[in-house]
Amino acid sequence: MRKLVMGLILITLLPLTGCSDTPSLQGNDLYIDHQESQQSVHTEIMLQSVDEYESKTNRETLEAEVVALINETRAQYSAGQVEYSPILTEAARIRAQELTLELSHTRPSGEGFQTALDEQKIIYRLAGENIAAGQNTAEEVVSAWMNSETHKASILYGRFDTIGVGLIENADGRHYWALLFVEMLSRPQ
Repeated sequence: MRKLVMGLILITLLPLTGCSDTPSLQGNDLYIDHQESQQSVHTEIMLQSVDEYESKTNRETLEAEVVALINETRAQYSAGQVEYSPILTEAARIRAQELTLELSHTRPSGEGFQTALDEQKIIYRLAGENIAAGQNTAEEVVSAWMNSETHKASILYGRFDTIGVGLIENADGRHYWALLFVEMLSRPQ
């Protein structure tokens, strides 16, 4: 029902923007053909379901909250701030997806977690990873990591200067978290 409502809103608004022909909805694609100065123009708009949008937005919000909490925690311990990296976050999301198969620092291929960094062409001096599963909020996962000496040590390690956070929710609603830290050798372009 939510997809239908989103589609109807777009169809209702489009004629007001100057399109005279009727748009057609085919799956999640909205097609509009109209004439402009004897020239046929085809417009294609990709629709994203409201559920997909809300899931992505929620994930990004939770990931950003983890970054903020990590920096707050590091400030309390005078460890210095870490910089958020979108490309490191992509690697962390890959790792979080892999964690749904097995909660391990070893990837399903048998390689170490750092190969996810290599695949994203991240150039680093040293890297660390914290993983977790089952925590529903940023506060819960950061608290769990801070209550583990080894995870806490990674969070507070002074040489780490860049962070990426990945969150995946499986079909059962269980959250899988990957937190990647690096000391950058050079910044990705």
